[in-house]
Amino acid sequence: MASGSVIDFSSTPQPVLGTLSGYGEVRLDGSELLVGNNGLAGDFRGTIQGTGRLAKIGPGLLHLAGNNSYTGPTVIRAGTLSAQADQALGAPGGAVLFDGGTLLLPAAFDSARPVDTGPAGARIDVRSQAALAGPKRAD
Repeated sequence: MASGSVIDFSSTPQPVLGTLSGYGEVRLDGSELLVGNNGLAGDFRGTIQGTGRLAKIGPGLLHLAGNNSYTGPTVIRAGTLSAQADQALGAPGGAVLFDGGTLLLPAAFDSARPVDTGPAGARIDVRSQAALAGPKRAD
C-alpha cells in the first residue's frame, strides 16, 4: 500500500486481507478487519483507524508500526502479530484478545491494555523490556 493511499472498509462488515504491507491509511467503521489468511508476512507502517477491530488470522507474521487509533480490540487468532509500540495496537485502553497465536514485542514499551489469553491460550514473545501492566484474564 503506497503512502497517501486510503482503503475504506466502512461498508464492509468483515473484510479479509491476505496480508497488509506498506504505508497509507485503513479506515474501519464497525468492521472487523481480518488479516493474514494467505500466510505471507506483512509490514504495515501506515495507520488503521475507526470504530472497528483488527484480527490476525492465518499463519505468518504481521508487523504493525503505525500510530493506530481503531477503537475495537486487537484479536490474535493465529500466526504472529508484532507491535513496534503500544500505539500500534490501536486506541489507548483497547484490549488484546487471544484465541491462539503469538504477540511479538520487539521493542521496549509499557502498556496498560487489558489482555485476555482466552481458551486457546496465548504466547507473548518479548524481545526487549516491554511490559504489559493492564488487567489480565485467562479463561
